[in-house]
Amino acid sequence: MTPSRNLYRADCSFHSPAKLSGYYLDIKGLPFKLATPKTNYDSDQDFISSLYILGGPTDTGTIGCWARNEEEYTNETKDLLAHGVTNPNLSRLGSSVL
Repeated sequence: MTPSRNLYRADCSFHSPAKLSGYYLDIKGLPFKLATPKTNYDSDQDFISSLYILGGPTDTGTIGCWARNEEEYTNETKDLLAHGVTNPNLSRLGSSVL
């Protein structure tokens, strides 16, 4: 079988005093979508995942929480969305507050 992206192969073997036998088990992972999480207090309401994000886009980027250039800021917000954070709380305060 030709390997593919969602294919997993297991090598299974069985041992007994008289005989050793084995086979390959190919498992194909199918795409799926998880249900939207709901709140504990009202199962009709969607759960909102959020984080407090300091700073915002600036002309110069840094490796830190206050200043990010446009590319860094865009990549960070895309990463948050990819991991289920759909409603981040964004602070627009500058580093002068520190």
